[in-house]
Amino acid sequence: MLSQLEVRAGRHGVACALIQESLEAAGASREAAAAELVFGALAGTRERSAAIKALDALRAGAGLGAQSQVMRRRMIIWYSMLEAYDGAYEVMHGSLDDFAATGTIGAAWAFLWLPELAGFRADSRFTTLVARMRMPDYWARYGPPDGYEWRDNRLVAR
Repeated sequence: MLSQLEVRAGRHGVACALIQESLEAAGASREAAAAELVFGALAGTRERSAAIKALDALRAGAGLGAQSQVMRRRMIIWYSMLEAYDGAYEVMHGSLDDFAATGTIGAAWAFLWLPELAGFRADSRFTTLVARMRMPDYWARYGPPDGYEWRDNRLVAR
């Protein structure tokens, strides 16, 4: 959370240091190296394509099943901030696949409403994703998220 607030303030170096500290403490050096490329790309000091490749390598090397849910959420956010929505959706659906295997849909999906995921939500695949999560059923009963309308079977920002 602190790292994300630093990104919003434009302090990408501080954001990166916070994430790297937690990743390195957990022994996740590959993830920490990818974070450096991601935050560098966001700051404009690294190539966006290199950051996306690093995230792709994390997914391919460890397999989605081996990624912690916290790291998966980070990857979805990072891919989205880099406007690499294919990767974000692959990670998201992989998480849902894993949860489906256990009979749940997981928890902590509130991060989907972060401002950094506006492009992710605007993507046409978001409608399929929320339908898979049965969110429209919830919205029919309690109303859609603030700032949105459920119209013609899709979530529309106001």
